[in-house]
Amino acid sequence: MELDVLQCELQTARQIFWLLAHDFIFLSTYNETAGNWDGGAYPVINCNDVFVAAADAESLKAEELGMYVEACRRWPTDAAIAWCAVKRSSNPWQRPPGPLFEEAKRGIEKMIGENDNQA
Repeated sequence: MELDVLQCELQTARQIFWLLAHDFIFLSTYNETAGNWDGGAYPVINCNDVFVAAADAESLKAEELGMYVEACRRWPTDAAIAWCAVKRSSNPWQRPPGPLFEEAKRGIEKMIGENDNQA
């Protein structure tokens, strides 16, 4: 589900603020569900020049927020790229991942898999 931080609950806002304060996300006005820019503010993960030589970002959905916060706390230097790699089933292009990238990737795959099994 698309997460508009301008319409979220306090606990969700606290998680968003933590991610913003640590530069794990930025906010975009592009609503992926609607396929258009609107007046909302949607969290995205910066992956510029990671998978292709271009400006790029991966949307962060409401149901993924808690898992992404946990990943960022466990692997602060590798979580963003590992998260995007798992979501895209792809590996970084010419940018070498950090030292804990493979560990982060496996951990994120497990988190997402466990969450999918509970749904």
